Amino acid sequence: MKTIGITGGVGAGKSTVLAYLEEKYNAFVIQADEVGHIVMAPGQECYQPVIDLFGKDVIKNDKTIDRKRVSDVVFEQPDFLSRLNGIIHPAVKRYILKSLEEQKKEGRKLCVVEAALFLEEHYQEFCDEVWYIHTDEEIRIQRLMKNRGYTREKSLGIIETCLTLTTKTYPITMIYLNLMGAMDAMNLRKEDIAKKYFMDAWLMAKPDSLIEGIGEHHGLLQGLIETCIRNDYPEDYQKIIQITYQFSYGWRRIHNPATDENIADNLTTMEFTIAMLANRGWTNTEIASHLNITVRTVKQHLSSIFNKLNICNRRQLQIYMLK
Repeated sequence: MKTIGITGGVGAGKSTVLAYLEEKYNAFVIQADEVGHIVMAPGQECYQPVIDLFGKDVIKNDKTIDRKRVSDVVFEQPDFLSRLNGIIHPAVKRYILKSLEEQKKEGRKLCVVEAALFLEEHYQEFCDEVWYIHTDEEIRIQRLMKNRGYTREKSLGIIETCLTLTTKTYPITMIYLNLMGAMDAMNLRKEDIAKKYFMDAWLMAKPDSLIEGIGEHHGLLQGLIETCIRNDYPEDYQKIIQITYQFSYGWRRIHNPATDENIADNLTTMEFTIAMLANRGWTNTEIASHLNITVRTVKQHLSSIFNKLNICNRRQLQIYMLK
């Protein structure tokens, strides 16, 4: 029997991958979050310990645990989360291992285990492969807002919570989490927070040259690469820009025809950054301050952008910019 582990951030598309494997390959799919529901049910091993931790206020009229109430508490008080995890996660892991053993005895060819804290809980130890599902940050945010009703502010809170969950450092995962935090903060116009997230990602990425994710998200980082590392790390900056050009060329060749959207593909990285900021309502003065350039330079770049895209004003930028 082959066991594949699936992990990735909220809204990345894990459920789609699971459904595909289940339908096309008759895979047995087990999700840690769903098992978490089971072990918290009345009579199960985590039911009373969770009530002891959060109090009887989390018990609903039907005697089940109010997961939303629990979620609200841990969202506001992250210290409760580690204590809850100490109750739930060992029980979930035991349940999953027992289920896999049962499937093996029944002759199942493929099993798929999905968990958010995959590495932290050492699920890789009983998997033959581990797949990390990655999706552009803005797509994930739009999915969360549409499907779960989350605000961007809550998205930032979720990222903060994810970062506090880990007791060990897994560089690639942490790099992407911090990059997502930086992008969210930029969308909220919280530049200082965005720079902190970005620099945390950069300081983890630089020692082992794990810079691909930074280059791939150049546009959505909205000038953080230029602001934070262009002057202090010029050689690394050039490497990242080369990654950006290589990634963007291939991505746009696929994206534009497939979605019938004309994401700009003839702008320089600086022009694209300025166009993104201008499209999101930043004034010339704000853009200049953020990128450490003059207002006159911003205006010159905007003129070049308008000429290349054959447009006349900022409102028309939305046709060519990332959402």
